[in-house]
Amino acid sequence: MRNFVALYRLPTHRQSDPPLGFNCRAHNSDHAEAQCEESVPHCEVVLVSEGPSVSLALQMFWHRVPQPVILRIRRTRTKVNS
Repeated sequence: MRNFVALYRLPTHRQSDPPLGFNCRAHNSDHAEAQCEESVPHCEVVLVSEGPSVSLALQMFWHRVPQPVILRIRRTRTKVNS
């Protein structure tokens, strides 16, 4: 098992709010995402990175670090009323 950080948002967060961090030990990024979703109901996982550093994961999220460093990142789409 390895260290992972999952960044997530709650439904009450705005797009401009920084995501919150969830540290865990998991087999892979999918396992880390599942642990976060189970521990924080109704959260939206926006990034999963390997390593114990929430601050590094936040830097990756805000500055869009190249793909080999990031295991999974999701950008949410702003809903537009038609």
